[in-house]
Formats: sequence, structure tokens, C-alpha cells
Amino acid sequence: MITYEEARINPELRPDYLEGVMNNMSSGVMSLNYDDNYSKALTYVHYLFNKGEVQKVAIDNAYENFKKLGEKILESSFKVFCPLSMLGDGTNHPIFVYPKAFNYSEEKFLSGLIDHTGYYLNMFKEWIKVGDIVIDSTNIDQFSEGTIILLLDYNSLANQIRNEHIRKLEAEYVNELMNDFIDIGNQLEEIEPKTELEKRVLEGILSSPIEDEKPISKP
Repeated sequence: MITYEEARINPELRPDYLEGVMNNMSSGVMSLNYDDNYSKALTYVHYLFNKGEVQKVAIDNAYENFKKLGEKILESSFKVFCPLSMLGDGTNHPIFVYPKAFNYSEEKFLSGLIDHTGYYLNMFKEWIKVGDIVIDSTNIDQFSEGTIILLLDYNSLANQIRNEHIRKLEAEYVNELMNDFIDIGNQLEEIEPKTELEKRVLEGILSSPIEDEKPISKP
């Protein structure tokens, strides 16, 4: 079994390391893909386009990122491509892992990969739950796109913070997570809801920000 330290030092071992980590990922994760040249992400965006889930602009943006970055280390650590039209439809999505991720400690790496990005995809596969309200493909049209994106990040950060003692994260990093969490909360507070349901969700998420419940299956 490849250790994190071995994968950090030797990029050729990273796909094998990620294969081992896959056993600890949530059910919403299709695969973990080490993507040092962005080619796997481009292939997946094309797949979504051919399914009719994304517009051509998504492919154009992906190619623009590819051209701009070239062979440089990508700025992202982990990347997912999840069209909002697929929220709650039961689809698994891949996570693309970039070289920058291996600059972190093992604890931060696993926190970002499993507790944040993996949790994000599990919500995306099943539903976003706020109190007794379930958000999925049946009612997503009652929410602004910005609200959904912020809710996904907000809950994923909450999950990272909730698991910080398991990962034994450094206090400085936990403070960074808390600051990001507070920042997204402030952004959610500034949203003008377009429907009564969106208003209820925004009020609910901000009144009880860190929930113990994890999205597993619909009630």
C-alpha cells in the first residue's frame, strides 16, 4: 500500500495512492483521478457536454484554463464538475486531484479530499438538507444558482470543521476553515431570496450552521 509520504515525493505513485484512498470516499464519488495536465478534466467536461448537461461555454472555459496554465502546477488542489441540473439525481462524479494538493500535510490533504470535496459530492448526488427541507432537482428552480453553490460549500466546510479532531488538524488551519465558513455565511446573509422556500432555507441554515446530520438517503 502506497503511503501519503511516498506519493508526495514521487508523482508516479499518486494514482496508486488515490486508489487506496478511494475506499474511504463517500458514495457520491465516482473516482479519484490524478490530473497533472488537466486532460482528464477536459475529457469529463466533454462527456457532460455530450450528455447535454453543460453548455459549450463550459468546454471553452476548460480549454482556456488549460491554455493559460500549460504545464504549470495548477492552482486548484481538488476539482469537481457538477452541473446544477444534476443535483440530487443520484449520479456519482469524479474528483480531479492536482499536484498542489500534495504540498499539504497528510491531515490537510485528507480533510480537503474526504471531509470537504467527498462530502460535497455526496450532497450533490443525494440532496441538500436544511432542517426539514430537501433541495434537489425537483425544486432547484426555486433557488438562485449562487445560493446552491454557497450552500454546498458552506455545508462542506462545516463537515471539515466537525471532523477536525479526527484529522488532528493544526489550530491555524482550523482557524482558516472557520474564517472561510464565516465568510460564506456572510455571503448567504446578503442574498435576496427569490422565493419563500429560498427564504426559509437561508434563515434555517444560518440559525443552525453546523449540523451533525449527513446526507445519506432521502427521508
